[in-house]
Amino acid sequence: MEALQDIAGSPAPDGQELAARLAQPALPKFDTFLSDHLMTLVTMVERISAKDLPLIAANALGNHTTHEVA
Repeated sequence: MEALQDIAGSPAPDGQELAARLAQPALPKFDTFLSDHLMTLVTMVERISAKDLPLIAANALGNHTTHEVA
């Protein structure tokens, strides 16, 4: 619970930094042909909602006073 409270009360993290930490970001058939940098960007855009992380954490804590994640 404490971790969720910290996330909910913090600014959104950098999506590129989060994407770079994934162990195996390649999923679709042709991802293996992308450079690590491009794969990080694709992962950030398509699979991570970093800007919504504080809102997601707040909702998980039961704080539904904010708008839902789109």
